[in-house]
Amino acid sequence: MNILMTGSTGIVGLPCLKLFLEEGHNVYCIVREKNGELPSKRLKKALKLNNLPKNLNIMTGDIKKPLFELSSEDLSMLNKASIDIFFHCAALTKMEDRYHKESILTNIEGTKHAISLGKALNIPHFHYISTAYVANGGSNIYELNKEKSEQIIQSSNIPYTISRLAIVIGDTATGQISDFTGMYGYFLAAYRIVKKSNYKTMLEAEASEGATLNLIPADWTAKTLSLINEKGPSNTILNIVDENPLLVETVYDYGFKSLGIDQNTITVRSLDTTSSTATRYQKMFNFIINIFRPYTSKQFIASTKTLREHLQEDYVKAPSMTYDLIDKCLQYALITIND
Repeated sequence: MNILMTGSTGIVGLPCLKLFLEEGHNVYCIVREKNGELPSKRLKKALKLNNLPKNLNIMTGDIKKPLFELSSEDLSMLNKASIDIFFHCAALTKMEDRYHKESILTNIEGTKHAISLGKALNIPHFHYISTAYVANGGSNIYELNKEKSEQIIQSSNIPYTISRLAIVIGDTATGQISDFTGMYGYFLAAYRIVKKSNYKTMLEAEASEGATLNLIPADWTAKTLSLINEKGPSNTILNIVDENPLLVETVYDYGFKSLGIDQNTITVRSLDTTSSTATRYQKMFNFIINIFRPYTSKQFIASTKTLREHLQEDYVKAPSMTYDLIDKCLQYALITIND
């Protein structure tokens, strides 16, 4: 299979890229320069390879620009390659309002440009990676702009699949992940604050009664997305989620224990994050709580019915979120950031 791909260095994209290459697919990655690093160097670093495999082709491009500003040579190469699937994984996952403009440019305009490129190359399957939390009620700019992108795809008259992913964490075997956002941002913030206080502060975390956090490991996610690629366009939305997500307070218990700050944290049902009497350390943590509150205050269980129907006998449910797995992921994060 010939796969055109964006977002290949990201939390979802990188494990997918590794798997696609292992499966023998020819992968054409569109990568932008970043901080002065050329795309080839970025991918070598991400893949931890000195030499890139022969079935990997790298092109410089920017999803914020029409046709990603690909060179005429690259466009010609893609035309000749007869791409089977456009795996559009690139996204800005930041949720704060201050990223509103950048989110629109990346998540909405970038999707429009991807669709135009796919049409120009006559690609028969457009596979868009979205978030399961679109169904969370549009709690932030990330969810809202992902939902708008989905609507654009559905009305574009192209064969498509929209895969809505839960919150992706590290690999089940190694805990490895390419970036520490999502769940990691919450726990690492708490860890740093407690450490800053010389382990003397007591932080309050908030978890509404019955609230769940839907987490899925990167390797299972990549394998599921690869199977979806092989099946062809579903022309519908597929939820890539845990059928039995953990309670938020259980995730907290696991995470705080893993980081060794369980004696410095307490979980409450409701928290006044505007309180002027809170300690300075709690005020620091309240900022983080407000960002993640849409994900820690609701029960979130999404149906896998359409995914089961699409994959049929190939469907494998998400691995259970155990303490050992969350510990492995957070320990990988600690080792990496302290290197």
